[in-house]
Amino acid sequence: MNLARNDEGAPMKDFDQALRTAAPGTIDGAKLLTRFAYEQLAVPSGGPVGEHFEGFIPALVQRDGSHHLVAFSSVQRFKDEGRLGGEAVAMPVREVLLRMPADVGIVINPGSSQGFELGPDAIAKLRDELTRPHDESP
Repeated sequence: MNLARNDEGAPMKDFDQALRTAAPGTIDGAKLLTRFAYEQLAVPSGGPVGEHFEGFIPALVQRDGSHHLVAFSSVQRFKDEGRLGGEAVAMPVREVLLRMPADVGIVINPGSSQGFELGPDAIAKLRDELTRPHDESP
């Protein structure tokens, strides 16, 4: 597995750490989401969520004429943010992207310099990449 590395070359342990250590304006959201496909995102819900996602009400914002799902790079960041209140569902990046409707983008850590947004077209490309069989041969 390819691990993201910080400025000193040490492997970054998680998605949130990668965002915290990125220089302002240098975040490549698509690469990060792919690299950390199995890391947890915290996806806020407007109501209590059952074991099989019943009751899940996603937080959406408008960006450039399309809806974007709000998500946080960690459950702790969601709790620290506090503006949204309520609950958040922890899900791997890959699962979030594969469950999203085709016409929805994503905003990670909205309002933070340690965040980014990707439109629906970028999410569609990521979904294709995440579901494409990869050659395991050397």
